[in-house]
Order: sequence, then structure tokens, then C-alpha cells
Amino acid sequence: MTQIRKHSAGNLTGDLRKVKDLAADIHNLILKWASLNSRGVDIITRIANMKIEKVFNVQEVSGGPQPALPLELNPLCDLLLDLVGDMKKIVEKLESKTKLAESLVSLKVFNTSTTVSDVLFQTMSLEDIAETVREICTDYQQEVSFKAELCKYVGHAASRDVIMFYTSCWVHQPYVSTRTCDLLQALLIETGHVQS
Repeated sequence: MTQIRKHSAGNLTGDLRKVKDLAADIHNLILKWASLNSRGVDIITRIANMKIEKVFNVQEVSGGPQPALPLELNPLCDLLLDLVGDMKKIVEKLESKTKLAESLVSLKVFNTSTTVSDVLFQTMSLEDIAETVREICTDYQQEVSFKAELCKYVGHAASRDVIMFYTSCWVHQPYVSTRTCDLLQALLIETGHVQS
């Protein structure tokens, strides 16, 4: 049985330092994502309000065909697209952090000629940490792909219901689940960034 090691005091070195820094980097990337997502909520809400006010309400009053899209819609759609580009950069950084975690596992296996890994901090082995980082990254990869698709269609939504659905999807982030947040929290607790 592997003993649990406590590394709460002193300077960490080697894998311990790398993993602790890795957890901090991932947390910072997720905070940046949250900030961008919040800005995206503002933008997509403005798009939805503009569509409702200048397209759907006008169509209901006139009873005729859907009016032309307002010119003010283009800059908002461009802003949302740029924001998704920034989110993609965050996902690329998460992907590089995932590769780093997987490389640490490969190096450990190469150096010890075994697949058994000791617990690093409290309960997780290096393999567990790499798997946790991989799962977090996968969820954000799926979410950014979904948001890119929303950008393509949000300006062309054909009804109130559709535009409200797009807005709701942006707000609720279906691929970033509670489990994703729990994985990040577990990683931060494991590495001592957060006390349980």
C-alpha cells in the first residue's frame, strides 16, 4: 500500500512542483474562460434583443415578410466571433497542459520501468492527475466547438424561440458540466491550492 505524503510546507521540486504549477495554470485558464464567457453572454444578449426588437417585433406588427437584418448586428456578430477565437486560444493552452501531464506520466513510466505510480500529494497518482486534466480539456474542446457553431447561426435565427435557445445555450455551457467543475476543484484540493 502506498503511503499518503503531505507536501504542504517547504519548496516543492520535480514532479510535485510541475503538477502544482500545472493545476494553477489550468485554474487561471478556466478563470479567463469564465470572463470571456461572461462577455459573450452580454454580446449574445444584445444580439438577441436587437433581433427581437428590430426584426421579430417589426414582422409581427407589419404581418409581412421578415425585414432585413439591422446593420448594427454585424459588429456584434464579429465581436462574438472574435471572442470565440480567444476561447479557442484558451483551449489550445489547455491542450498543451494536457500534453505536459501525459508527458510527465510517460517520463515516469520510462524512468521507473513500471506502470504503478505513487500518490503524489494526497490521493491522486500522476496518472490520475493526467486523466483529470485530459477530461477537463475535452469538455472545453467540445464547448468551444459548440460556441463556434452558435456564432455561425445566432445572427440568422429565424424566430424568437431559436434566438432565445441560442442565448440559453451560451449561458448554460452544456459541455462544461458540474462534473468538469468538480474535477478542477479536486485537482486544486489535491495540489494544495484549495483547502478541503
